[in-house]
Amino acid sequence: MKKKKYYNLKKMKIIQNNYNSIKKIIDYTNLNPIIYLIDKLIKKTPYYYKYAKIIDNLKYDPQDIEIALTYNCNLNCNYCYAKGLEKKIKFMTFKNFKKLLKWLSIQNEKSITFTGGEPTTHPDIKNILKLCEKKGFKFYILTNGLYDYSLNKLINKKISPRIAFHFPTSKYNKKNMTTFLKNIEILKKKKINIKLRYNILKSDNFSNIIQIVKKYELEIALGIPNKGFSNNKFINWKNENKQIIKNLIKFIKICKKEKIICYLNRPLPKCICSKKTWNFIKKNANTKLKCGENSKKNKLINLHIRPDLKLFLCLNVFISNEKIITDYNSINEVNNNYYNINEFLKWKIPLYNKCKKCGLFINKVCQGGCLGNKLANIKNVKLPNDMKLINPNGKK
Repeated sequence: MKKKKYYNLKKMKIIQNNYNSIKKIIDYTNLNPIIYLIDKLIKKTPYYYKYAKIIDNLKYDPQDIEIALTYNCNLNCNYCYAKGLEKKIKFMTFKNFKKLLKWLSIQNEKSITFTGGEPTTHPDIKNILKLCEKKGFKFYILTNGLYDYSLNKLINKKISPRIAFHFPTSKYNKKNMTTFLKNIEILKKKKINIKLRYNILKSDNFSNIIQIVKKYELEIALGIPNKGFSNNKFINWKNENKQIIKNLIKFIKICKKEKIICYLNRPLPKCICSKKTWNFIKKNANTKLKCGENSKKNKLINLHIRPDLKLFLCLNVFISNEKIITDYNSINEVNNNYYNINEFLKWKIPLYNKCKKCGLFINKVCQGGCLGNKLANIKNVKLPNDMKLINPNGKK
């Protein structure tokens, strides 16, 4: 591409949907000067959605493979969608982790995401990170940031270019906050790309999170608490949408004013607000109406591997079969299997009765929000591909 296109970047058409693609390129590319030039120009733009079509010819489409090392956690957040899974599924053994890395290597997959629970509470976490470096794997950690400072010695830009800190405000006392901020400071000095994850609640105080984000120049991935495995606090869109949308709009406006990058990382049902409000959220927080898919293959891009090596459709949808990941010959085979259940949940199971008559649902535009919120509606429905729903109150 000609240099002129780089210098005219700000003058090009604003295309909000390129945001995620740009970030993937920056996160997963090592020594490409074109990417770093784009990154430099992006930081000069007034607000994050003012990005350009320049990345169309530079797309990098990594497979996002989530690995839950454990569902245990050193906190007890009442809105956590994995809450209760630790009682049913024990942590991943080091032997099984080595087996998993070997299988992923055969698939030519070298980028993984550690999630949970809290992955840093795994008893072998240091050996696991050392093995990743030894085997040439890059890892992305989703953490609450309350791990021992010594773990940062095993995290560097080469093998872990990015990390996400989840910030549950009500759980952070003075000691927790000190640990949380210290770990951010250590990784910032290492030039690790840090994202802050934050759940918008019905009653909320944004002052702490805004101060942290401004001080450390972070971006924010926003979430709305959805129905999880056994959590007792989640948003019921049918009768709780007004206050949550009010807080969401308020938060986005603050971010826009302070030039903070923020975006929603889960789909919202379009019927929860007016057209004007929806357009504001879409424009300024990059929200979506359905789960992301790989546009090239039209298959899932998000695999969630449980500690026992079985799979969930995602960490908010507790549907699985008896196969472990290494029983499959390839990731494409996994995708083919789980794509069907994903489509089934999206378009065969309405979130509410009114969805059945909604043109957005009928025409497969709006799936009705997070698929996890639909789990209560499938108790007596036969699922495709021998899939079964795991019940928190009993067996599968």
